[in-house]
Amino acid sequence: PYSFAISAQLVAVVSFSLALWIGNVVLGLYLHGWGFFALFVPSGTPLPLVPVLVLIEALSYASRAISLGLRLGANILSGHLLMLILGSLIIGLMSSSLFGFISGIIPILAVVAITILEFAIAIIQAYVFSILLSGYIKDSVDLH
Repeated sequence: PYSFAISAQLVAVVSFSLALWIGNVVLGLYLHGWGFFALFVPSGTPLPLVPVLVLIEALSYASRAISLGLRLGANILSGHLLMLILGSLIIGLMSSSLFGFISGIIPILAVVAITILEFAIAIIQAYVFSILLSGYIKDSVDLH
């Protein structure tokens, strides 16, 4: 709310990753038909273990949509919250007295450093999101 970017809103990021995950499932079904569900049964699995492993693999596969979005959203949100807290500290310090105004310069430098760090983290998170998503797509295409 208020000053956070859309990437810091968990609902938006999880919805985005859920849409990509659904597209991934549709791609797998389009390429392999019902054979796509063979992804949930590892090769060489004894027949009595198949129902349990299918349940575990299906839950693991379905949790990818949420974990992909939560990972991205939580990392971006934590940086935004840190900057919000430091910004509130700066406003409180600089409006209290002349000494507070002078001592508020140090937290301003910290906010600048954290902003630069946030840019780097955003780039890394976009890279991780893309790599994980491409791995998930590869699993759907190759059924591994």
